[in-house]
Amino acid sequence: MVCLVTGSLVAVALCIFTFTSIIILRHKKAKQNQGLENLRSEVLQDNINFKYVVFLSYCSQDVHVVNEHILPFLNIILKEKLNTEKDLVCTGADSFVPGMLIIDEIHRCINESLVIIPVITPAFLQSRWSLKECVDALEKQRPVIVLMKQNTNTNDTIGTIKQLIAHYTRATWSDNEGQFLIRPSWNSLGEAIIRMASETLRNYRRQKVNTPDEINPLVDRT
Repeated sequence: MVCLVTGSLVAVALCIFTFTSIIILRHKKAKQNQGLENLRSEVLQDNINFKYVVFLSYCSQDVHVVNEHILPFLNIILKEKLNTEKDLVCTGADSFVPGMLIIDEIHRCINESLVIIPVITPAFLQSRWSLKECVDALEKQRPVIVLMKQNTNTNDTIGTIKQLIAHYTRATWSDNEGQFLIRPSWNSLGEAIIRMASETLRNYRRQKVNTPDEINPLVDRT
């Protein structure tokens, strides 16, 4: 009799656990789908706060590898995940308005982007403007995904960037004799970007409701 009761209790507990797990998974999936839909509606509208999913920051000396091996693939994976033909990556070369102050255009592009990806190379670490873009992204509380060239020496870089590289996981890439390799895969990187972009958008909307714009760190005050 005791064994029968115990077995029944175990069966009931197992059913409750299974049911609860299913509810949690469905809730998580629904939240992800809602976040993705919110992200799509945000970046595909004309009257929006955020025009881009990503601001890609890189040094002009690295323009060849960026244009050939990084920018097109990054755009492709984001377009696939958001089911759109719109370019979702902002770069200084294509997005800066001619005749404007560089510093103002950096601020604008960061304000209009949800995630910042710096392409860290030796040349990047020697570029005043590239480092400025990273610092501004952190000050505006944008998530940063470091895309670092393998074997880049970061010992002599400034404190903020050094801390960013030291404390956050990053993607890496190499370009050996024309063979470009990136880790993790473009698909994994795209999923991470979408997740971070959705979180940035949720935080922005939450703070916009609860916080006056003049003290909201996600709102442009320049």
